[in-house]
Amino acid sequence: MEKSIYDLKLHECVTMPWGITIMRVPGGWIYDAWNPDTDCFKLGMFIPYSNEFQNSGINEPCIFESDNTTPENCKKCGNPKWIHDKFS
Repeated sequence: MEKSIYDLKLHECVTMPWGITIMRVPGGWIYDAWNPDTDCFKLGMFIPYSNEFQNSGINEPCIFESDNTTPENCKKCGNPKWIHDKFS
């Protein structure tokens, strides 16, 4: 299981599989993304601390069930399976 952003120590970073780097800072996190056009990080965004998703199981594996009549979506996050396949 990958490390939760709630487990990060001050100034510790984690890079998500889809390329977003998250750094723990006082009062929240800074989210950074790499810009391949300029070959550097895009301007980071500060996200204030919230424990809204801390125990939500967001780091748990997604659940896919299909009735073979509709596109398969994750039963937990709602994203289509192709998004998980592409960014996992």
